[in-house]
Amino acid sequence: MRNYAHNASVVLAILLAACDSNKIVPSGRTGVSGNIETIAGLGPTNFGYEGNGGPAKSAKLGWLTGIAVDLSNNVYVTDGATNTVRMVSASSNVISTIAGTFLGFNSIDLHPFAGDGGAATAAHLNVPLAVAVDRSGNVLVVDAGNVLLRQISPADGTAALLRPLRSGICTVWQWIL
Repeated sequence: MRNYAHNASVVLAILLAACDSNKIVPSGRTGVSGNIETIAGLGPTNFGYEGNGGPAKSAKLGWLTGIAVDLSNNVYVTDGATNTVRMVSASSNVISTIAGTFLGFNSIDLHPFAGDGGAATAAHLNVPLAVAVDRSGNVLVVDAGNVLLRQISPADGTAALLRPLRSGICTVWQWIL
């Protein structure tokens, strides 16, 4: 079982790898063979949004913009191309969308800010740029296009507007810490 929680260097390595390859490849993790192991995504030739409910290694990912790991070692990524937040389960390696609504590439969202108070998977995000998980398991998402910090509750999967952002991502990290 992988153990990435609270290891900033591994999370940074994952993010750097993910940004360039449409894959989540933690550079510090090796598989049984001693080689680096991909945990999600098919790589840059398979850009897209597919695979929910299936093996994370077979999923198509878009433009990965942020990554976080919770205390149970689940991995969360923000996808700025699909306007979604996806999670790779530590126990099953299954990928699922936990927030956002993918409307298709090159689609214009007539309601780029919608869905607070309802199911996070029905919410409309506008370029989710970063993600973090607090000690209570709340998933915090920088909704860059709407200049907002949004929260996804682990208890019921609802999305909520947490607060407007004044100075971008730095505000999120200061607020979480």
